[in-house]
Amino acid sequence: MRDRLVLQAVNAGYRTYAETTTPAMRKWSIANGWDHSLEQLPEGNTFRSRYRLIRERLAEYQSVLWLDVDIVPILKEDIVLPAGFDFYVSMDCFGWCAGAALYRSSPWSIWLLDAMVQLVPEKMEHRLEEQDTLKALLNVAALKKRVSAIEEWQVSNPCSVLDGRTPIMRHVGANR
Repeated sequence: MRDRLVLQAVNAGYRTYAETTTPAMRKWSIANGWDHSLEQLPEGNTFRSRYRLIRERLAEYQSVLWLDVDIVPILKEDIVLPAGFDFYVSMDCFGWCAGAALYRSSPWSIWLLDAMVQLVPEKMEHRLEEQDTLKALLNVAALKKRVSAIEEWQVSNPCSVLDGRTPIMRHVGANR
């Protein structure tokens, strides 16, 4: 099993975005010892496809860092996360933000991914339905001990308060 993968995926609607952001993310990944993969998602419910893809990669890697293609590296330094959790997810002023999330290869992470595939609606009225599904799952008290935040100074969002720090990465289009 390989160590760490930065996984991104794109469908037709985000191809232009990916052409702009992927080269910098690939350089950041290599500089910090991560493998990098940009995958093609099928058209349709890309959220279910995303969770299936992450699950597949967890069979190959100890850790998979999912990053939306609208996340760009600002600094060259690596993300640093506390030990002992199965799932790490970024934050913004609205709470959990699934655009940046690290999954450790564990039965619990596989369970979470399978749950998201089952719970995310086949047809969504709004992209935040996926975010709301994740937030509802993570608010279950028994699950909280498995989850840690990716601090906003590591992956910031448009509404992040950074207290003068420069973030490692910026999620440009998150939860507006």
